[in-house]
Amino acid sequence: MSLEIHIYLLCYNESIIIGHTIDHYQRRFKNCKITILDNNSTDTSVAIALDKGCEIIYWSSNGIDDIKYIDFKNNIWKNKDSKIDFVWIIVADMDEWLSITDEELEYENNNGTSVLSTIGYNIIGESKREDLTDIDLHKIDMGFYWPNESKSICFKRSMIQEMNYKIGAHECNPVGNIQYSQKKYVVKHMEPLGIPFLIRKYISRYERTKEKRDQGEWWAGLHYSDNIIEIEKRYHEQYKNAVTITSLL
Repeated sequence: MSLEIHIYLLCYNESIIIGHTIDHYQRRFKNCKITILDNNSTDTSVAIALDKGCEIIYWSSNGIDDIKYIDFKNNIWKNKDSKIDFVWIIVADMDEWLSITDEELEYENNNGTSVLSTIGYNIIGESKREDLTDIDLHKIDMGFYWPNESKSICFKRSMIQEMNYKIGAHECNPVGNIQYSQKKYVVKHMEPLGIPFLIRKYISRYERTKEKRDQGEWWAGLHYSDNIIEIEKRYHEQYKNAVTITSLL
């Protein structure tokens, strides 16, 4: 029997990249079911996802809610039958692309693996457009090792009772029959894809956390900025570190 892969993707106004992310997973897995956890998007994200056959779960928050994000990642998959031996779970942000095929996952399933080992890369694109329509995201082979994205985002339901992700899901403490894969599979962080795209994303998310910063949560949106010069500098620094990596394709 073929594997059943359930994929859960967090979403807020991801209309630029959501279609590409869904394509990435649907091309790799013949039998995957994608659920979009939509945080009241105001753009066309939901329409794109529905057109591609995804299920939508709607939820609300006051800006970026890291606690709720982690609650989803730790619990949303628990309604899947833990007694079925061929069910796998992927929980990810919209810009996290796990690069593994049906055949590779079937091998890991048969080999007793319960959690995939991963290696993260920041993917560097050279788009000059905010909407990325001048590049093919699926053919980019430039990037650099980014340990923050070496996340345990894929695991076997029947062997895992808890994942215990911490904020950001960079760390976790899984509970169950823990067998990590010997091979490390690439997680592509599809963020620095071009300066206009990066500026739009950073400013938008910085603005979403303003209220929390005003309330004294100084760390809210710490990763983001509304300083265009700073964002451009960040991109150029990352671009200098990029190399061609054939394993990214």
